[in-house]
Amino acid sequence: MHEPRAKWSEFLAHEEWQLKQCRRGTCFIQLHRPSLGHSSFSDGPILNARDDVQAAIALENLRLTEELEEAFLNKHFKGVSTSIFDRPHTTPRDVTIEAVEK
Repeated sequence: MHEPRAKWSEFLAHEEWQLKQCRRGTCFIQLHRPSLGHSSFSDGPILNARDDVQAAIALENLRLTEELEEAFLNKHFKGVSTSIFDRPHTTPRDVTIEAVEK
């Protein structure tokens, strides 16, 4: 994001503060994938891909974010057990889920 280190440190400190305000059971989820960014939650990266390889990566990123969103909503709003959140050994290797403990 081309932020100066001081600005980035400020962002991380604020993020930590926000997580401390959350209630027990909150999750901090990180995805570590090629070309993944905030816009990966949309079809923009697929539509703007320069070739089939970029399109395939963008589609996989979108599918992964959709899978996480659906699992989160099913667990917390429908009370449905989800493999991603309830069975950590089934969590995709590109995903880190940390429970926020109080």
